[in-house]
Amino acid sequence: MPGVSISIRNTATPMVKRFLDGVTSAGRIRLNLKIGRAIQNAVRHYLIVLAGTRHTWATKLGGTPTGFLAMAAEAVSLPEVLSADADGCTISVYSPGMGRAFHDVTIRPGEGRQYVTIPIAGEAYGNRIRQGDSPRFPGGFFFTSKKGNLLYGLRDGEGIHPLYLLKREVHQNQDRSLLPSDEELLQAGCDALADYLEATSKETDQTIETRTA
Repeated sequence: MPGVSISIRNTATPMVKRFLDGVTSAGRIRLNLKIGRAIQNAVRHYLIVLAGTRHTWATKLGGTPTGFLAMAAEAVSLPEVLSADADGCTISVYSPGMGRAFHDVTIRPGEGRQYVTIPIAGEAYGNRIRQGDSPRFPGGFFFTSKKGNLLYGLRDGEGIHPLYLLKREVHQNQDRSLLPSDEELLQAGCDALADYLEATSKETDQTIETRTA
């Protein structure tokens, strides 16, 4: 399944690095899991908030939002998407479209298909042209618009009602706002590191100053 991975590799001030150099490999893995869970929670919360605001196209068409951001928030909260080793942690967001946060995306038709279908009517939004082996809209047909675009629609009392625009491929520009900024991700990780160091210093009766590198 398509998605995106967020990898966090350890960097620290010299003081923190000296401290971490004395931590065992197993201890580093536990620390990186703690940092990873903090970032995981930050990404999940961000996606939940974003899911409540990103309905522009569905609202414009009068359709029901697909909720793909809410599904991405659920996907990123799964324990198995987080992995860690002694050098850092990785969070894999297995959700369609999330890779667009870091790069442009070109959508092409799946195997056995010639076109990508783009809904242009509320009843088509979030739905495929076919429902299993049957057409979702009985009586639907393909036609070419006056501008030369390939469309799919139905006849109604006023003429033809377009439902989908069909393209060989669709290009989408990068949208970094689909995930928290690098600074927000770094802050979540640093907060978790600071909590770990504070707890450890209390156990060992040490005072450790932390700051971002």
